[in-house]
Amino acid sequence: MDFGSLRQYYEDIYKMAVDCLEKLPENKLDFKAHPELHTPGELFFQMYVNQDWYVSSIVKGGLKFDRYKKLLALKPSTKGDLRGYIDRVFKQGQEFLKDDSHAALSCNTQDGTCNAYELMLRDFGIQYYYLGQIFVLFRLMDLMAPEYGERLKLRPQGK
Repeated sequence: MDFGSLRQYYEDIYKMAVDCLEKLPENKLDFKAHPELHTPGELFFQMYVNQDWYVSSIVKGGLKFDRYKKLLALKPSTKGDLRGYIDRVFKQGQEFLKDDSHAALSCNTQDGTCNAYELMLRDFGIQYYYLGQIFVLFRLMDLMAPEYGERLKLRPQGK
């Protein structure tokens, strides 16, 4: 088992997130479509705080919610800070995915133990979920989201 099939997928998600963030005016980062829904800024942050948590948890052997809460406290306040956080987490993930031996690392989750490949694949599905919400918010704000067409259908299969 290796991360080969996930590397391009990882980069595509990052490019889509960055494209969307760049198209989003700074004053729309906190757009609230409804009091119970997340803002675009919260969704972008959530995408990468999850990834930050997953990668650090895999290295440490388990998903610890206290670590997650500490990461949530890092919430960037500006678009530039958010972009910096996304870039940092992306580079950290890239380094992690370069080492195929990480794919078999075990990680304890609330659902039991899984390997890093499965956990990263789960995280990518979550990232697509958040991107979908961001695309809907773009439409509600009368903004054009980047067009990806067939690229959105390219998903690696679990092993």
